Amino acid sequence: MTDPMPLDQQLRKLCLVHMAGELEAVLAAAAKDNLAYKDVLARLVDIELVGRHENRVKRLIHEASVVSHKSLNNWPGDFVGRQGATRGRACRWQAFATGRIGPGPEGDTGSM
Repeated sequence: MTDPMPLDQQLRKLCLVHMAGELEAVLAAAAKDNLAYKDVLARLVDIELVGRHENRVKRLIHEASVVSHKSLNNWPGDFVGRQGATRGRACRWQAFATGRIGPGPEGDTGSM
C-alpha cells in the first residue's frame, strides 16, 4: 500500500486552495481551543467560501474595468462595418449611444 498524500496536497488537488493554505493554523487553533471536528470543518469551509467570494469580486471588478474602456465613441469608424453590419444600423447604434435617439422597436430610428 502506498503512503497517502499529505492532507494539504489533497486539498489543493481538489482545488480547495484556501483551505489548504490555512489548514495548519486552523488545526493549531483547534488543538489550543479543544474544538470538535465539526467546528474545525466549519471553520475550514468558511475560509474556503470567503476566499472564493473575494476572488470572484476581484475577477468581476477586473472584468468590469476592462469593459468600461470600450464604447461606440472610441471605436474606429469602420469597425461596425467590418463586422458585417450595414452602415445604417451602425449609425442608429451610434446615435443611440450618444443619446440622440431613444430605444424603440426594430426599424424605428427615432428622431436623428
